[in-house]
Amino acid sequence: MAFVSFAAFSQTTVWNPAANPDGTGLWTEAANWTNGLPVPAGKVVLNVPGAADCVLDAAAEINQFVLGDNGGGDDVLRIVNGGALTTGANWSMVQRLFQSLVIVDVEEITVTGADGATTITTMGGTLQMTATVLPAEATDPSVTWSVDDETIATIDENGLLTAVADGDVTVTATANDGSGVNGSLVVTISNQDETGIGSADMLSKGLTIYPNPVGEILNIRSARDVAMISILDVAGHAVRTMEHPGRESSVNLEGIPAGVYMLKVQDHEANTVIRRILKQ
Repeated sequence: MAFVSFAAFSQTTVWNPAANPDGTGLWTEAANWTNGLPVPAGKVVLNVPGAADCVLDAAAEINQFVLGDNGGGDDVLRIVNGGALTTGANWSMVQRLFQSLVIVDVEEITVTGADGATTITTMGGTLQMTATVLPAEATDPSVTWSVDDETIATIDENGLLTAVADGDVTVTATANDGSGVNGSLVVTISNQDETGIGSADMLSKGLTIYPNPVGEILNIRSARDVAMISILDVAGHAVRTMEHPGRESSVNLEGIPAGVYMLKVQDHEANTVIRRILKQ
């Protein structure tokens, strides 16, 4: 690693945005530097303790470049929006890689459903959402998923959307890199009305469940004798069962993770009703 005497450079410019509190934080703003804008033959120093990141959004050229921890981590230089930095062969760096300090911000996120789908039409159905992040070389392409109304649908950390009730829900993917960029898609949920299955009309009409959404205790009241009650997760696995509960019962859901579940009620004639419940 080569070191060159400071006298070899025509100008040393130190990044000092604190002297320009109303500035933009851009490399190209002269007031952010102690000696005006850096010149190609000069030296740039960014290791002033506590200084804000320097954002480079255009092409720049300098001879020697000194990087250091400004007090906020390693992000002392952020190269974004097509910016580029050309340097000479002389670097004052100790056990650090320049590439690790170059951050490419997310500029655009497009949200789509699997195979272009924008609807869920089956009861308790799911739709895998995908976030396409640009530019492809973004340093942190990860996103956080959210929905604007969890009474219509819920979404997990992997972007799996699960229907809860009829309506439109806006699905949003937000960049985790601090850029604030996000993308959204409206998904229409239908056919989530409570219905019986098979010949269970009488059982269905006389069945009341409350509260829904539910916290810890789900109450079930039926006009017919019930033989079996089951709480199923989205994969169809039973997380709670109750045999011969009669016409009134309560199911303790304490300890079950929040999410969408199915309540399966079966009478002694093998009639079955399935209701969707939302565990908070």
